[in-house]
Amino acid sequence: MPESVSEVYIRQYAADVLLAANQTESKARRWCDIKSQSGGPGFGFAVSFPGMGYVTMQPKLGRGVATPRADPGHISRWAFPAPYSQGIPIEDIDIAQMILDPKSKYQTVMSQAIGIKYDEIIFAAALGTAKTGVDGAGSETWPVTDRNSVSHYVAHGGVGLTLEKFLGGCRVLAECDVTTELVFFYSPQALEDALLLEKFTSAMYNTYKALYEGTINTYGGVTWVASTHLPKSTTTRSCILMQRGCVGFVSALDKVRVGENPERSYENQVYAEILAGAVRRDGERVYEIQITEV
Repeated sequence: MPESVSEVYIRQYAADVLLAANQTESKARRWCDIKSQSGGPGFGFAVSFPGMGYVTMQPKLGRGVATPRADPGHISRWAFPAPYSQGIPIEDIDIAQMILDPKSKYQTVMSQAIGIKYDEIIFAAALGTAKTGVDGAGSETWPVTDRNSVSHYVAHGGVGLTLEKFLGGCRVLAECDVTTELVFFYSPQALEDALLLEKFTSAMYNTYKALYEGTINTYGGVTWVASTHLPKSTTTRSCILMQRGCVGFVSALDKVRVGENPERSYENQVYAEILAGAVRRDGERVYEIQITEV
């Protein structure tokens, strides 16, 4: 277990600091449609991600007849950025008694915390209630039922990840013409389930990496990304198959600072603050694969 600042004094045997195991950056943010800013006036308390529906071609009924007309429908989805913050106090006397200046390492710890919070926000939005309408008064609950009257999730069924669950999700998305730039966020337990299946690991079906490295980077034309921060309720984990850009992410404030606090003996403080939110832009581009974890 990591020790507090007051315990990391010169009695340590080495000058190297080993940070607690953690992911180093957001894994999901790069797959979102991002709106961000650095300083200046804010976005307001809500941010809109506009969209548009689709139309189908109609037969031309003859010369001089009225042109068929259709309204594709305009869609608005709303993200509501929320504030998050954290601070680590460091007094000068702490620094004097430590082997090294800890501030840079604490900045790294804070950056890791921001990346994890981003992923939690994005995953929750992908499977959450999306606020809709011109003023955000409407809502789209999860799971959605698509244009083909098909629900976009598969229940865990008391088992882990199976090839049938994964390929079934790909088929449901493909039937909504969602076939490109797909990513599958999976848990370590899901990886274990997959590596126990021959069709995931056999060279006849996959690259050598699954066989020799114990990882799956791509399968079925889908990029696979591991995460330990996917939603989980008791033993049910939600893995997420989605298309790039189908979640809108807002980063209205993102900072990590080191400064003095005159009200507390001018101690240094590593401070992190974000103002971030996300929203699912199109339910037909997301598919939830539930698995049972031990």
